[in-house]
Amino acid sequence: MLIFKELNLVNITRLTNSVGHGARNAPLDVLVLQRLLLGTTKKYFGRKILKPDGYYGSKTEEQLKLFQSTALGNKHPSKKIIPDDLTHKALVASLSQNFLKKHKEAASLNQVQVIDYEHFIKIYKKQFPNEQAFNDLKKLLIECVMDPHITDIRWIAYMLATVKRECGRTWKPIKEWGKGKGKLYGSVHDVPTTSTIEKNIYYGRGYVQLTWNYNYKKVGNALGLGDKLYINPDLALNHKIAYAIMSYGMREGLFAEAKLGQFISGATSNYIGARRIINGQDHALEIANDAIIFERLLKASRGTLEFEKLLFSRNVALA
Repeated sequence: MLIFKELNLVNITRLTNSVGHGARNAPLDVLVLQRLLLGTTKKYFGRKILKPDGYYGSKTEEQLKLFQSTALGNKHPSKKIIPDDLTHKALVASLSQNFLKKHKEAASLNQVQVIDYEHFIKIYKKQFPNEQAFNDLKKLLIECVMDPHITDIRWIAYMLATVKRECGRTWKPIKEWGKGKGKLYGSVHDVPTTSTIEKNIYYGRGYVQLTWNYNYKKVGNALGLGDKLYINPDLALNHKIAYAIMSYGMREGLFAEAKLGQFISGATSNYIGARRIINGQDHALEIANDAIIFERLLKASRGTLEFEKLLFSRNVALA
């Protein structure tokens, strides 16, 4: 089957909110500023290469200040960038074509294409001969590839690496060990239904651990389930629902404020930092190492030539 999706082009130019001194500094907007400063052709005194990480700190502020004062000639730099203001427009207009090309090429190289599932399982077994539950791994992989929102093969690699850790290599949605005992979210909630009152505990369930009563309600509504997930939290153990929760949560920042696109997009592949999407830096290195392995195995299982024929026959632009 051919899977044809939009390229996961990193957002280099579009700001949603202000960034800088006294601003909200939402991570995805900070990333745009950092990429603009990284890609600008303007030469100014004191310029240093920033690492796009989505966190606004003294280094980013200093580079913004220097750009405004030296490149734009502002005697009193605001140390702030507002969507479509002079600083924003100047940075966008001065972007290096090589910088833009690099991000487009990276998106193309990491595009989700045709995955030969049987080949993937075969080489995965070879890589990890002592593991089990390969059918459940294949089942999860198919969900990832068929998901229209997952356009970057590295996203799949990171999702698989996360599930491998979170579910103890079972590749099945699980209940949290301990079921929330001793945790703030481990209390009993009386939930009235049309026929009875359910006594629910909103401990972690799924491929990644969905916790807290308000998150069950929020994600249930987001997935079109209404209050079904809130009334019956064990629905999070259903394979398809568990996958939908993971996909939505990792893309939209349900589990933390961080999102997949913040760490993995364009030429950026920060598998260690991506752990902030789920659980701070807990087991971050372990999951990152597994994600690298998954990425390589997935790329070795792509029907690249077939996809490229389709790509060029449709004259799909990489921009």
